Amino acid sequence: MIIKDIINDIENFSPRNNEINLDKVANYIKEKLTGNGIDFNDQYFYVEIPIDKGSYIKLETGEKIIGKANSFYSGSFEDKNIYSSQNIYQDIKIPHINFNQYYNAYSGVIYYDFPVINIKKEDLDKVISSENIEVYVNIDKKLIKTENILVGNINNPKYILFSHFDTIFNGAVDNSSGTALLLYNILDNLINLKESLIVFSGSEELSYDKPYYWGYGYRLFEYEYKKLMHSSKKIIVVDMFGSTKPIMTKEFIKEAFPIMNTDFYDKSIQITESDINTWIKSYHSEADTIDKINNNYLEEAEKLLISIIHK
Repeated sequence: MIIKDIINDIENFSPRNNEINLDKVANYIKEKLTGNGIDFNDQYFYVEIPIDKGSYIKLETGEKIIGKANSFYSGSFEDKNIYSSQNIYQDIKIPHINFNQYYNAYSGVIYYDFPVINIKKEDLDKVISSENIEVYVNIDKKLIKTENILVGNINNPKYILFSHFDTIFNGAVDNSSGTALLLYNILDNLINLKESLIVFSGSEELSYDKPYYWGYGYRLFEYEYKKLMHSSKKIIVVDMFGSTKPIMTKEFIKEAFPIMNTDFYDKSIQITESDINTWIKSYHSEADTIDKINNNYLEEAEKLLISIIHK
């Protein structure tokens, strides 16, 4: 088995944005560990997440355009404000419609505290051409049970490595890649579990937590195991790679690892993608599929990981 095989296995449980599929991938990870005689600990917790209950746009002809909610709250609006979902730098303050300009796929790059709907690119012309529209965003705020799976030294680890296995839609790059890389290296005995602690989190993408709706599982680990984080030598966030050359960087560490104690950032580093112009096209969308993954980039990411923990 190679890293890409594990990515493909995990992707079979997509979308990993509901309790059923999160349980499936968590069980997959634990079965692989158990089958290789590797112990682990479960940090179970509850988290509230938004579940789309049927969002759509009604055209003046009466036709319904099915969409997906990109928000935490329900609501309706009639304004035809349309934006690219893949532009993560837009600071939009009004209810709106967005779409993935690169793929005919639902996307959920950013979630908002007011009604927002994402539609497929193929439906955009119909919405634009309709003189009047009615947008209905229907959200169910649901409490689900998920977990952090802890593998390795939970007493005095030298290295703490984080990855998440939940997604918005599909997630071959974000973040089956990180989960698969760590799991593969554990099973292949390339990570020294006597000096490392690996955290597979089932809650990174969405929550109703403030001030950050993402990273909830990481913060729960921080709350319970902050002494380990203080005493560790290095914190490594393994999140999102495979479609471009991977890099080690601190540039996006606060976005990838939104924890409460900012002192931990001094010893934190991320293994991630290098080219935003490539990965942004399928980011947080149905288009984040296994065909975006390049084996050579996975091998390069593995070399980066080993170079950190074998110093």
